[in-house]
Amino acid sequence: MVTDIGSKPQGTCYALIACLALLAGCGDDGDQPAKQPDTPALIVDRSHDVERTTDFLRIIYVPASVEITTLGAPRAVRVFVGASTYFIPALALTEVAAFLGVPDAAELDFVAMRCQPDDAVALDARFATWPHVFEIIRDDLGGQYVCPPPAGAPPENAVYCLAAAYADDSATVVARPLATALEFGAELLENSAAADVVRRRYGIYPGFSGLGLTISGSASGQPLNAADTLQAAIVPEYLVRNATLADGGCRCIRVAPYANRAMDPLDPRFISEQGDLGRCRAVPKLRFAR
Repeated sequence: MVTDIGSKPQGTCYALIACLALLAGCGDDGDQPAKQPDTPALIVDRSHDVERTTDFLRIIYVPASVEITTLGAPRAVRVFVGASTYFIPALALTEVAAFLGVPDAAELDFVAMRCQPDDAVALDARFATWPHVFEIIRDDLGGQYVCPPPAGAPPENAVYCLAAAYADDSATVVARPLATALEFGAELLENSAAADVVRRRYGIYPGFSGLGLTISGSASGQPLNAADTLQAAIVPEYLVRNATLADGGCRCIRVAPYANRAMDPLDPRFISEQGDLGRCRAVPKLRFAR
């Protein structure tokens, strides 16, 4: 006998409809529906908040003789990293390098790190804006120097005093506090002694905008006007502690030079699959195993 669904009590009918709708969204094995990928707007919003960003990408080029044990050079206090999610699906290595402001060096070993620390304090990521840079400098150098710098003081003293003088005031014309931050930043980088300090300690070069976004292609060192700079500000960047690879939760791969390496894809998922946690594993090419 065929049962007439319409004759069922209303609650039973609704329950059956709900069950059918749930099953329609499941796979053949009855699993829950796959989580939909985040929209670009959510990815961008999350990437600007270091409380919600815990997956970082760092790439460098080094001679074959250099052993990698920390994210940056041993004397560096902070280093730059990008957001891994911006590079999934994969782009060609040359494109990733351009977006991250890193000059491609075909004759050197290529090192890529994907860092996902268990404890966010290990890297203490800061969104790379001038206000945060000045905060980092004050935290780093505070208590060691007085202002104004006395005669014969090291250049770190002048760098500290400039950071200490900066105040991030609010204004309804948002360009005004931005202009102030950029002016302080430009003063820091236009003084050769001060620029050398921030380069050595924090990896900050003249191509650093302080907008929280890398300037694509800035590694070339070519002069840029304001329109070109703002148009090329694409990928979020962060300053993190120069921790060990192990403390930073970093998986790392190292790739020796080979023909057309720059055109092969660099996928953060490849780093996770092929890299060792806490040390750099040598891999022959930037490709998933077929």
